[in-house]
Amino acid sequence: MEEYVTKLSKLLERNPQGVESINLDYYFDSVNERNFLEILGNNDLWNKVFYKVEKHYNSNKFLAPHDESVCDNIFKLIVAIQNTEDKQQKVLLLLLIVYLDDTLLLTQHLIHKGFFTNVLDKIFSILGNINLNASISTSDLHWESEMFKKYQSGIKNNNIVDIYGFIFAYERGYNFIPDSFINVCMLSLSQLSTKKATELLENKNNVLLMRQLIIGLPNEIKLQLANCSNNQLLKFEALREVVYFQRTARSLSYKEQGFISDIILSFSDDDIFWAQFLTFYLEYPSRAPLLFQPLGNVLNQLNEKHWRTFASKVHISKYNDPDSKQALNIFFNDIQDEKASTMVSKMVFQEWEIFIDNHSGFLNNILTTDVIDIVIYHIINNLSKKEVESTLMANLDIIHEINNRWFKSELEQTALFYKSMSKIFVYGMAIEKHSLNKFKKLILVTLNECTACNKGGHQYENNTCDLFNKYILKNI
Repeated sequence: MEEYVTKLSKLLERNPQGVESINLDYYFDSVNERNFLEILGNNDLWNKVFYKVEKHYNSNKFLAPHDESVCDNIFKLIVAIQNTEDKQQKVLLLLLIVYLDDTLLLTQHLIHKGFFTNVLDKIFSILGNINLNASISTSDLHWESEMFKKYQSGIKNNNIVDIYGFIFAYERGYNFIPDSFINVCMLSLSQLSTKKATELLENKNNVLLMRQLIIGLPNEIKLQLANCSNNQLLKFEALREVVYFQRTARSLSYKEQGFISDIILSFSDDDIFWAQFLTFYLEYPSRAPLLFQPLGNVLNQLNEKHWRTFASKVHISKYNDPDSKQALNIFFNDIQDEKASTMVSKMVFQEWEIFIDNHSGFLNNILTTDVIDIVIYHIINNLSKKEVESTLMANLDIIHEINNRWFKSELEQTALFYKSMSKIFVYGMAIEKHSLNKFKKLILVTLNECTACNKGGHQYENNTCDLFNKYILKNI
């Protein structure tokens, strides 16, 4: 298929001047107003009809890369499509366009040539009548039915958790496949009339159908349509299509970043939806790294209430993933508002300290969760010399007295050791700023004296001793 797409792109560069156009009468006998929708909705009938069309015009696209006569016939078909002026015939030719190319190369070419201009109303009508229902044939007590009920309820109440709990399961089970016919129609409609495309999507409340309608569109167009709409679920789905699980394979254009920022900003108008949006993306930041730079830009424009909501949704302990850490750092570095960065870092820092103090699980290393850089930023920039000094001393004292205290088990003793070392590590990052160099020697002595720090596997770069040597003790 890749060979055919390459061939097709070259065909579309040909000059149609003087090319003998193929007569399309046979096609219009095969595809007409009576059977158009039936062919569209029946794969077997589609294959049967286009096998005959393909044979009649000697236009097998799979042979095109290896047979110039087939290429010539396909080009003549394209020229014949371009030369068609009758509106009803143009609508019927939509199926032939899909047959000839489902990658939208031909569609883009025909948009440029003005082919769709006078049939937009008909395309709008066809798309408006398309529906998509999930097939739930199990009993009412089955989990799928329960999830579908939650999905329906979620749509009524704009509840993201209930909606996407079902959609994620649906996507895993049904391997969501784009529809080539819908893609051709939506691309032509959205590129030639943003107003009509937005109107089409505005009143849709079936998120699965929304996805089916926008999935084939370029990202910039998806985001543009969402921005023109007041439909929050459409905005959310368009954003998810662009950033969710897209990692860093491509960067966002300036326009795309602007559209995403506008979408995020619109979510902030509704406190409940804003909280749901943050919950969705802060659960696993590594799933949407492209989101966090625009998110940082938006936080500069918001108020204290929104900053507090954001900080409350950051998971202090849930992940320990370099990609999540990077995503959060990208976000934080793009907050230009000093008051916002101070408040967010303070709340994250406070939650981190609570997490450290109350951690009850097994520890064999210092805790370096993905918010650690934000915690360190706060300690360096917002805590006083006295606060840094007293915390370092208090935790060094705990380490020095650790063998003189009674513990239920060695595990409990080791956990306390690493909790204290975790605090010493992050507070130790402020040693240079406050000229507290005496603590470097105290920390070095502590590391050398305490055998506990040697229990955690020296082969790993991020073990306790290596981290201290790399970041705290490097200039001693």
